[in-house]
Amino acid sequence: MNNEKTTMTFSDYLLDHSDKNGCISYAVAEAVSRKHCVLSDFVEEYGIQQDWSTGVDAGEFLVWLGY
Repeated sequence: MNNEKTTMTFSDYLLDHSDKNGCISYAVAEAVSRKHCVLSDFVEEYGIQQDWSTGVDAGEFLVWLGY
């Protein structure tokens, strides 16, 4: 029996919470951007929530964040 604990990285966590298409909601992406202190850059790159009818691609978003 392996008793080692595995630690989820932020990237793992975000991808794990994406939908079946690999997307997270704009609201989640906006909140993550705020926590990473890049909200103004996020809005400049992705626009405002009213511009989105679908989710934000989680993998692309992680790359944009620098992960």
